[in-house]
Amino acid sequence: MSKRFSLAVVLMLPLAVFGDTQDPDYLAILQAVQAAGARQAEAGRWGLPGWRPNEHYVRWMKRFGILPEGFDPAKDPLGPFETDAAYWRLLWHRTPADGIASRADRD
Repeated sequence: MSKRFSLAVVLMLPLAVFGDTQDPDYLAILQAVQAAGARQAEAGRWGLPGWRPNEHYVRWMKRFGILPEGFDPAKDPLGPFETDAAYWRLLWHRTPADGIASRADRD
């Protein structure tokens, strides 16, 4: 362990991760964060008016039987709270007395 590092740990001083804002690693991380922010701005905030699900969300909700196979994310309305609630209900424990014991029983 370097003397500088051990002294910083003892004194609880912050260590510089990047030399400055022109550091290549800093710029790479900044670019990734900005790209993620742009994707978020394009998609909108979950649950707010104008939000549209991405193709991955739609694919999985169709796969779990929450959304119909013909669901078109560009045209069809989607209630994100209701859709997620239906998904989480799939994970509730059920017994044969409840009707459907598992997803396999539905097929």
